[in-house]
Parts: sequence; C-alpha cells; structure tokens
Amino acid sequence: MDLPINLQNTRAITRRHFFGQAGLGFGSIALNDLLTGNAHAAKGKDFRIPAKAKSIIYLHMAGSPSQIDLFENKPALTKFHGKDCPQEYLEGKRFAFIKGTPKMMG
Repeated sequence: MDLPINLQNTRAITRRHFFGQAGLGFGSIALNDLLTGNAHAAKGKDFRIPAKAKSIIYLHMAGSPSQIDLFENKPALTKFHGKDCPQEYLEGKRFAFIKGTPKMMG
C-alpha cells in the first residue's frame, strides 16, 4: 500500500529536525516581539513613575549592630580587647559553644 505523497514527506522529517525548525520559528517570533516592544517604548513618553515616598522607616530587627556602627572607630573597644568577659554578662546563662570564660574582642 502506497501512501499519498504528502504523508511520505512527513515520514521523512525526523523528530530532531522538526523541533529544530519549530524552535527557530518560535525564537524568531519572540525576538521580533522583543525588538518591536523596545522600539515602541523608545518612541513614547517617559514611563517612569514619580516616587511618592517622602521618607522611610528603617527597621533593624535581626539583633546585630548596623553597618554604620561596625565601621565607626571605637577607642573604648581596644582597651577591652583580649580581656576576660565580665561575669555579670554570663551569670545565669548557658551558651552552647562557649566554655569557661570567653575573651572580649574589639
């Protein structure tokens, strides 16, 4: 049984060839859409929305000092560097990774 000519041509196309050709077609459609979208945006008015905020509230809730506090020079810290931590900071508390009396770092 012979197949019609149009069905014979479809059997000659492999799966890899089909998806390769279809991918090029979809890619060209997407590229065309991207390029025309940028061209239309360049012709029109400025699409930036003006800011409405007059001020902000900065919440620092992680428990660590802010970056500004870390970069300031603190001469009082250098006099405590390497000394034992005062017992008043350690009384009644258990720390998982601190054994004995820890040293202060500054």
